[in-house]
Amino acid sequence: MTAGIARALTISPPRVWRPAWGGGARGSELSWAIAFVVPYLAVLVAFVAYPVGYGLWMGSKPGLYADLLSDPRYLNTAF
Repeated sequence: MTAGIARALTISPPRVWRPAWGGGARGSELSWAIAFVVPYLAVLVAFVAYPVGYGLWMGSKPGLYADLLSDPRYLNTAF
């Protein structure tokens, strides 16, 4: 009985095949990958990265806060 248990413990599951590091997308697969990634990156930059960067740049200029608080249209709108 113990021989059967020992035999069951030594049997390992089959190895999963994994491609080598150089075995990525090639040819038309690479073209399709680029075709899907480029529009995503363009939208990400246009609607996320650029506004965040522009906001950080504007926030680093103290003179813009003074201009904003001295503008009568802003004061009427905010308060």
